[in-house]
Amino acid sequence: MDDDRQEDDSDSEYPPDVHGYVRSRLDREGLNTSDHPREASDLIEKAASDYIVFTDASEIEDYEYHYITAVRIATMIGAGEDKFQEQAEEFLSSIPADLLDDEAAKQVAESAGRFTIGNNVTLVYSMAYEFVDDMLEHLLPEVLSDDVDDGTGNVLVSQIQSYPGRADLLAKAGIIDDETRNGVRHIREIRRDLVHDVEERFTLSPLEDLDRINDIPTILDKLYELVYDQSAYQYVDE
Repeated sequence: MDDDRQEDDSDSEYPPDVHGYVRSRLDREGLNTSDHPREASDLIEKAASDYIVFTDASEIEDYEYHYITAVRIATMIGAGEDKFQEQAEEFLSSIPADLLDDEAAKQVAESAGRFTIGNNVTLVYSMAYEFVDDMLEHLLPEVLSDDVDDGTGNVLVSQIQSYPGRADLLAKAGIIDDETRNGVRHIREIRRDLVHDVEERFTLSPLEDLDRINDIPTILDKLYELVYDQSAYQYVDE
């Protein structure tokens, strides 16, 4: 374990888990997440990665792995947005003024940007899909009555294999809201299309509105909080 990690663990002000470690790193750097969101986001991901590297795997709990995954997904979304803008602007600046009108040039530039971030977006949706699948599995037992014994409950839960079926059941039971259910379905549908059609990984045609990718952290955060009673993005949102 590195010196930074030892120093942080010795401070009783912070809980001895990934959340405490991230908080200690933010405090030590004096980063205000509201004033410097991008710098704070970068540090949060670095701290989460360091925690994985310098902590014995047997000591890391599921909620910590899920938190780190949520952080990584949000960081990848931000990086993809930056890359898209960079590529689109570079492409626009390279087009002769008399070649295309403004609207046509913007459409071509967007296509270039989509091509550039296609693999990034595919990975984001794939990781989000697996994250959501884990959260739905954790939440399913809440549908069952307290009168159902554990053995019977486990059998019943195991029979609900459908990803959208789990989301629909949880929504019907009032455990997740309709907005979350729709977000879960969106993640599944886009991930399916991108994973199974190589052309669409470059055009991103299933994702007509690229801004919808920004909804993913909200969905992940809602599910994480339902399962673990704390926000996955608590440091950024404060």
